[in-house]
Order: sequence, then C-alpha cells, then structure tokens
Amino acid sequence: MDDGKHVDLGSLPALASFVTNSDAVFMIKRLDSAKSVATLFSLVSTSEWEIERLEIQPELPALPVKLGSAVQRSGTIRGLVLGKRTTECKSKPVLCGFAAAALGPRLERLEIYNLKIRPGLGKALAQCTSLTDLTIIGCNMSYISIGELTDGIAAAQSLESVHFARNNLMEYFAEGLINDALSKLPHLNQLVLIIGKMDDKACEALAAVPSLPKLRVLSLEENNMETVTALLSKLPMKCRWETLNLSSNYIDGRLEELIIRAPLLCSLDISGNSIGEAAAGVIGRTIGRAKVLRSLRLFYCRLKKAGTVALLKPMQGCPLESLSMNHNNAGDQGAKVVSDCLGSKCKILDMVLEEITQQGAKELAKALRRASEIVSLNLTSNLMIGPEGAVAVCDSLQSWRAMQELNLGDCRIGDAGAAAVARVMLRVGCRRVILSSNDINSSGVKALAEAAANSPVVIELLQLSRNPVGNEGAKSLAEKIIRPNRNVEELVICWVEMGDEGAKAIESAARARKAGGSLRKVEICVSGCGHEGQMAVSAVGWMFGES
Repeated sequence: MDDGKHVDLGSLPALASFVTNSDAVFMIKRLDSAKSVATLFSLVSTSEWEIERLEIQPELPALPVKLGSAVQRSGTIRGLVLGKRTTECKSKPVLCGFAAAALGPRLERLEIYNLKIRPGLGKALAQCTSLTDLTIIGCNMSYISIGELTDGIAAAQSLESVHFARNNLMEYFAEGLINDALSKLPHLNQLVLIIGKMDDKACEALAAVPSLPKLRVLSLEENNMETVTALLSKLPMKCRWETLNLSSNYIDGRLEELIIRAPLLCSLDISGNSIGEAAAGVIGRTIGRAKVLRSLRLFYCRLKKAGTVALLKPMQGCPLESLSMNHNNAGDQGAKVVSDCLGSKCKILDMVLEEITQQGAKELAKALRRASEIVSLNLTSNLMIGPEGAVAVCDSLQSWRAMQELNLGDCRIGDAGAAAVARVMLRVGCRRVILSSNDINSSGVKALAEAAANSPVVIELLQLSRNPVGNEGAKSLAEKIIRPNRNVEELVICWVEMGDEGAKAIESAARARKAGGSLRKVEICVSGCGHEGQMAVSAVGWMFGES
C-alpha cells in the first residue's frame, strides 16, 4: 500500500522507527511471537494520533484479549483488518476474545479474513455505533457464533456496506441472516452476499429487504440460484442499482426481467448464466436506452453470434470502458458489433475463445483506433487471427499511456505478428506481454527482445512459452534481456524449442548478468537440446530459484 507505512513487527528494532505521521496505515505482516504482540500492544496503548487502518496478519493460534482491549481503549483506530486475504490460507487463527475486546464505538471499518470466529464477536459489533463497513470472508464459524453475529449486525444500525462471502455453514443460515439482520439496516447501500446456495426462501427474504431496491451495489455471485423467479416475486418494478453481479449462478430464464427493473446500471456481470437470443435483446435494449453502462462481463453465457448481436447492437452509444465476453463463440459477426459498440473511453477489452478470424480482428482494429485510453487487450485462443489480424490490431493501438497487458496467446501470429507487438512495446509501452503458442521463430523473438531492451516502461512479464525460439532467438533473449538485467522483471520461456547452443547462451548470460537489476525470475524448460543444453537450463532454473 502506498498510502501508509508497512510494519513487520518481527523485525522492528524499536517502536520509534515507525511512529511517524498522523494518518498512518500500519500493516502487521507477522504477529507470531510474544515479543511482537508486546510491541503492538505498546503501539496501540501509547499512540496519541489517528491510525487510519491497522492491518494484522496473525500467525498465532489465537490473539490475546489484552491486545484487543488496548486496541479498543486507544480509540484512535478507524479501520481494523484481521487475517490474510489470500484464499490459500491454510491455518485459521482463532478470533473470539480479541475481537470482542478490540471493537469499540469509534471503529468505522472492520475486515476479517480466513479466521475462526467464535462467540463474542456479535456482542462486540452491537457496541460499534460508528461502524459503516463490515467485511467477513472465508471464516470458520460455529452455529452459536453465526446466531450471535446475526444479532450483532442487526444492532450495528450505522452499517452502509456489508460484504459477507464464502463463510462456512452460511447456506443453512442465509434466510435468518437476511430476515434478522440485513432487513433491519436502514442505511445499507452496498451488499455482497456469496454463501454458496440461495434457495427460493432466501431469495424471497432478500427481495423483501426494505433497502434492497435502494442499494447502489448488489453482488450475489456464486450462489447457485438457478432461477430469479423468487427474487422477482417481491422486488419493486424499479431499483436504483448501479452495480449488479449475478455471475456463476447458472440462471436459465427470466434474467432479463430482473435487469429491466434496474435501468441505471453502470456495471453488470452476468457471466456463467444462460442467455438466449430473445433475452439478450431485451437486456441490450434496456441498457441501451439509459446509455450509462460502463462495464459489462459476459463469460460463458452461450450467446453465440445472434445473441451477441442482439445484446450489443442496442448498446451503441453507451460509454463502455470495459467489455469482457469470453467463450461465447461470437465470431467475426460478434467482433463487428463489438467494434461498432465501443467508443473512445474503452480501457479493457477481453474476447477469449470467440472464434475471431483475421477479418474479425480487422473489425476490432477500427474500434481500437478510437480507444485512446485502452490499457488491456486480451484476444487469447482465437486461432484464426493469424499474422495479418495481429498486425491490424497492433498497428491500431494508439493509447496515450502505457498498456497494462497485451495478450495474443495462441492466435498463431507468427513472426510478422511478433514484430507488430514489438512496435507497440516501443511506441506505447506494455507492462505484460503474453504471446505463448504463436509459431514465433528467431526473427520474431529478436524483434521482441530488442523492443524489451528499449521499452519506455518496465515490463513485468514477457511470456513466450511454446514457441520455436531457436538458437538465434535464445541468444537475443540472453544478450538483450538477461545479461543487461534491466527493463524486464519476469521472462517465461517454457516448452520452447532451441538447441544446446541457445541454452548455454542463456546460462552464460544469467551467470554474467548485472547485479541489482530488474530481472527477478526466469522460467525455462526446453525441448530439442541435448544433455549439455538440459544441464544449462537446470542451472538457470537454480540461479533464479535461489534469488
């Protein structure tokens, strides 16, 4: 985080080393010993300034109550973040007495990730009279703690945002949470509810929540709803939703009736739901009339060509900034309507596995010429784009700022396409370049290596896997990227073809690379070389694995 001070209590020489400003953001990355707990206790007990956010990632089996009491007593902490956000978190430290002691009337934001929640938290929430934002994700709860938590949320009348996702047992308590807690929050304007399974009773209860039609943000993704009939039963005819996420619910039918009731949507994600041509037309016309939609995600919606046209054609004139419509088999016909739909504000365009040929790519190029703010383009696995389509797309990119990502993996762009990408890297700059499985030979690799060496921005990732790089291409990568050790942070060349000569050139460059440079990772595995080449490849892997 750039807006505050990161603190690792396990390595702090003294408390004075981080007591520096009045709007600090403290992230405690390792709280795994009595000493580190004592240091944090000293911080919150003696501080006389406002702490915007205190973030603790505990490694202890449980956090001490004494520490929680100090946090609450200080009264200077506005935001408290507990636990690790990563979904790969294996251990779940216990949060019970600590949280109960830590929460107080001046706390405004509470986020809890991947912890064991036991009784005590719910009662403490009732005391948080200033709490506006509550996030609980990936936590393990007991039956008693769920009931108590429901009561605590209902008592926290100042809540404006509730994010409740992927916590255990919740599919059995969804109706109770909605009826007994969410329905009693008068100021709620953001609701993210991901509980695994929402049956008809839970949907009816949600539809009856008084604040539901007034929400600004509603996300019900991954709830296996299958139908919105129950939700429609009590929902008013007009809702104020600006953001709606219903992705991965396998909804089949009547989805368009729900969207009709939210004509002012700025962001819509209906990925993973079946949308027929007729429903697509209704959704498109509803959104097209308002002309305010900025973000649209349509992964796996089975639109095909006719559905894509029916959905997007009425949206011409919408200020779309982000369009992701992967795996819908839109084809060139879909590419043309996308091109007609996109304007100068487009920043993100994803069209993966859409059966686009070089003709469709040329249609997209027309839109990309207008998109002066484009920062991410992903056309992965459109096998028929080819060199000619890639050249058209790349030569159309005229963004006034560096692109975050250009992904043309598995589009068979060849050396001509690689040269076009190299021109983008030099003219515009691109932080992530992904070109795996593209039949790029040594001449294309040379152009890319030269562009990377002279890029106006640091390249976070250059991905060239599954290409016939050859010995000359390998030498270019060695001399332009690896040995100078600048401009590229990660180079991935897995399952590439080269001989012993190329592999040894990469090893030699890796050993001779300049110290303190940007290159922190090289992933390499090679086919086509002998024993000496494989030994060289292993040495490169060892060198970067150790660094």
